[in-house]
Amino acid sequence: MPGQSILRRCLLPLLFALCLPAGIASAQEKVTLQLKWTHAFQFAGYYAALEQGYYRDAGLEVELREASPGVDPIAAVVSGEAQYGVGTSSLLLARKTGQRFMIEPQSDELVAYLKQEGLAADDLRLLPHSQNIDDLVAGRVDAMSAYVSNEPYYLDRAGFAYQVLTPRTGGIDFYGDNLFTTEREIAEHPQRARAFREASLRGWQYAMQHPEEIADLIVARYSTRHPRDFYLHEAQRMAALLRTDLIEVGYMTPGRWRHIADTYAGLGLLPADYPLDGFLYDAEAGRDLTRLYVALALLAGVTAVALYIHRINRRLARALSESHDNLAQVDALRQDVVAQRDHLEDMVRARTEALSIAKDAAEAANRAKSAFLANMSHELRTPMHGIMGLTQLARRRATDPKQIDQLDKVGQAADKLLLIINDVLDISRIEAEQLTLESVPFALDAVVADLLALTRPKAEAKGLALSVALPPELAALPLRGDPMRLGQILLNLTGNAIKFTAAGSVALRFALAADSPDAIRLRAEVSDTGIGIADADRPRLFTAFEQGDSSVTRNYGGTGLGLAISQRLAQMMQGEIGVSSQPGQGSTFTLEIRLAKA
Repeated sequence: MPGQSILRRCLLPLLFALCLPAGIASAQEKVTLQLKWTHAFQFAGYYAALEQGYYRDAGLEVELREASPGVDPIAAVVSGEAQYGVGTSSLLLARKTGQRFMIEPQSDELVAYLKQEGLAADDLRLLPHSQNIDDLVAGRVDAMSAYVSNEPYYLDRAGFAYQVLTPRTGGIDFYGDNLFTTEREIAEHPQRARAFREASLRGWQYAMQHPEEIADLIVARYSTRHPRDFYLHEAQRMAALLRTDLIEVGYMTPGRWRHIADTYAGLGLLPADYPLDGFLYDAEAGRDLTRLYVALALLAGVTAVALYIHRINRRLARALSESHDNLAQVDALRQDVVAQRDHLEDMVRARTEALSIAKDAAEAANRAKSAFLANMSHELRTPMHGIMGLTQLARRRATDPKQIDQLDKVGQAADKLLLIINDVLDISRIEAEQLTLESVPFALDAVVADLLALTRPKAEAKGLALSVALPPELAALPLRGDPMRLGQILLNLTGNAIKFTAAGSVALRFALAADSPDAIRLRAEVSDTGIGIADADRPRLFTAFEQGDSSVTRNYGGTGLGLAISQRLAQMMQGEIGVSSQPGQGSTFTLEIRLAKA
């Protein structure tokens, strides 16, 4: 069709990826970014780039155009009304169309999921989307497409019971919002495109590090449609999806887009082996390797200097041994030695400079290793989530007891493998000093509630008594810190206590160790009646990939990373973890950290 040919030639997403520093566009060029919906935190990076002056520094005067029902960002960019737009993975389709359902435009990922689950269009009664969650609460529709970061905020506050179905559970894991433009924009304004993309990435990095500031900005400058708490809730849900602590903002791979295209093809929405040539923006084209070549040349020079020094030393030794019979020769040799010394000093200075360059290259390689680990986490987790989701679907449909048991074992193995992947990546980022702690408001009672939801079933399954002592004045105290990492430490200590206790009890006790006007020192103790730890084994407890007794690994399993990660997280919170234990009687692990008051 002619329309499809035009789209195939024009659309070229500027998909977020690692890139070299971009050149600066010409002074104050006016460009328009067409958003895919009304103002919300999902566009926080663009607000930050505008308000922090990143676009201005890049020589751009940017207009952020809000969308409304009926506005198509793709059509706006193709027609020239806007130079850039924000769209979904449906960009791939745009480049070449019972129960009452409300589905928004550009929701092809949901359509693919419904088709994969056996729901054809004839089985559904599709309604125009009202953008009003009250239609679902009042029963006027049976299902509605929504953002997991938005609509649950109002459903939870309305006390409405609901179920979330995501394409990820069916192995369909597409990209969400994507920055895109046309091939004409890339060809005619390459510097502007690079400058706009780089400034936008800087804006996203700032926005995810300062969510409260951006929420205030949205309410003050852009929209009062929702309360401030709504935008903070949206930011919290986005942080869990983006995982900027593991994955650099904007990272994506051609392999995942190949998977998206093949998924569409399998559902009859795209031709088989649909080509992706020219679809992804190549930010790495023409990368300058001059500095690498210079570093290699300097390293070769250092080697030559070392060989030269060795040869000079041999010559000096031979000259000294032959100079005893002739004082004149000795004096001449002395002068030669002085000259050689001066020359060697010059060589040493040159070698020092070369080593400095080699050191910079080694540090760059270490940063590349950290980036590789972060990227690999994304690539490993994507198929793992697909395996886990498909296993859950098969488990719900299975009727044969033997098959159900086998699927349960597959699910348990997948859960353990995902935990190992997370632990290995955490310890790698800690050792590379790439892991940073969040600073957000929270209360201890919410952290403890999440902890009990994960550990109480395991304790009850073993017949253990699990108790918690949390003083009311401490439970409701507004605090500021990283609740996810605090929960990770408590979950590891409590999980170990349950794992190594065959009978008896596990107790958690919280107390205020110290109090000041702006911060507290929190003490948490986890005690059990388990196997205990011998004195000789305690020094190895907090060493990565070590366990107190080698027989423990065989009997109880584990990688030996949990306590090492927990101790280093505690140290990052200006605290530490201690232990006291008696073999055969049990153990008590004590965590003490500093937390700021909110």
